[in-house]
Amino acid sequence: MSPSTWLGQARRLLAAHPHVDAAPEDIESLLSMCTVRRIPQGETLCREGDPGTRLFVLLAGTITVVKRDVTGTDRHVGDVRAPTLLGQMGIIDRARRTATCTAATDCVVAAMDQGTFQDLVRQTTPTAAALRRLLLSSLTRQMVHGNDRMRALFAARGGASTDPDAPRTGLLQARGVLEGWTDDVGRNPAKD
Repeated sequence: MSPSTWLGQARRLLAAHPHVDAAPEDIESLLSMCTVRRIPQGETLCREGDPGTRLFVLLAGTITVVKRDVTGTDRHVGDVRAPTLLGQMGIIDRARRTATCTAATDCVVAAMDQGTFQDLVRQTTPTAAALRRLLLSSLTRQMVHGNDRMRALFAARGGASTDPDAPRTGLLQARGVLEGWTDDVGRNPAKD
């Protein structure tokens, strides 16, 4: 990609993460450390269980996220639209991928390898600070989305109850939905 393209992508990424407080040039520098790949619709970016050795910046397109439930059935978790980060937990804690990500449309992805990531997060440069801020912004968004989903699951289950076991039951039901072993109505799809 040309320098002007990197700067444009940096501005789009910052617009999508308005609280990052970084200069577009710092994000441009960060993106220039990545390898850019075009991923055609239907191609898999990463598979559940793979080592989390890359941080992905989705620059264009939409990625579908699928997680396998306890019955072995693939469950659609959601769609991620550009511009955003993907795979940040795996590269931070070196864990295996928790979901499979497949291109729902033609995509452009910038990938940062583990070594570059580790070197960069140890630095005190503006580019390193921009990376840390992007990570915090992205992880905060995931947490807020998860909280919203939990709130919606509890509201759909009747909210407050006088039953002393209701909080435990509600948590177990929500866990089942989030992990894919029950559907949003409480049925076990493996037994239906």
